[in-house]
Amino acid sequence: MDSPVLISNLKLMKALDAKKSSFYSVAEELYKRAELQLNNRIPSLFPEYTQHDIHHSIRIIEIIEEIVSDIDILNEFEIFLIIACSILHDIGMGTDADAIEKIRNNKSGLTDIKFEAMVEKFSGDDQMALQ
Repeated sequence: MDSPVLISNLKLMKALDAKKSSFYSVAEELYKRAELQLNNRIPSLFPEYTQHDIHHSIRIIEIIEEIVSDIDILNEFEIFLIIACSILHDIGMGTDADAIEKIRNNKSGLTDIKFEAMVEKFSGDDQMALQ
C-alpha cells in the first residue's frame, strides 16, 4: 500500500492556503468525511474492484497537479472544485445499509430494474447483483 499523503501536502491545497481561502478548511473536512466512507464501505461492497479508498482520490489529485501547468491561474473556487471532485468521484460506491436494503426491496427509486432480475442475471450472486 502507498504511504499516506497528507492532504495538506498537496500542491492544490497549498495553493488554497496561499490564497487564504475559506475553501481550505472545507476541503479538509470533506476529506475527513469521505475517508471514512471510501475506506470502510467500498471494500466490503466491491471486493473484486481495484482499490477505491481515499488514497485513490489523492492519486487523482496528484495526477491533475501534474497535468495543470500553472496552478496559480486557477481561482480558489476552481481549485476547490478539482479537490472536491477528485475526493468524491467514487463516493456513490460507498452506499450504506439502508440504501442496500432499498435496492434489495426495489424501493431505491434509482431505476426500474428489479433486484431479483439482477440476481438472476448474475446466476444468484447477490454481491454481483448489488455491484
